[in-house]
Amino acid sequence: MNFTRPFLFLSVAAMVCIAAAFSACESSTQDAYFAEASQSRTAVDLHAGASGRTGPAVEGAGKPEGIGLFAGHYYYIREGAAHRLYQRQRFAQGYWIDRKGRIVASDGSIVHLRNAEMVTFAGVHLPIPPGVTFP
Repeated sequence: MNFTRPFLFLSVAAMVCIAAAFSACESSTQDAYFAEASQSRTAVDLHAGASGRTGPAVEGAGKPEGIGLFAGHYYYIREGAAHRLYQRQRFAQGYWIDRKGRIVASDGSIVHLRNAEMVTFAGVHLPIPPGVTFP
């Protein structure tokens, strides 16, 4: 039996498919994607906190995100809602809180809060904004 002929045919077919795939990747439509006119129609995420912006709320910029103290309990505050923290919690922004209410910032410093105060993940102390819904 001679296996070289089917192997040769499959090898040539694979090379043709790969060449077609590479030529499709190098089309000029990719340049149109980065053109200035097409970027005016780009949809972006405008929610504060989703892109790392955790500073104080400014008109049109969203609501602050961070850890707050209200009525003796600690809450994670995000997008106008408060979620009570019952156990040790570590946040992706580098902050963590233990069961006794000790908050440690991403740089290792201890954060102290008064009642109805919050700290954003950017390290800004501010009063809990009005309109935050508590459980």
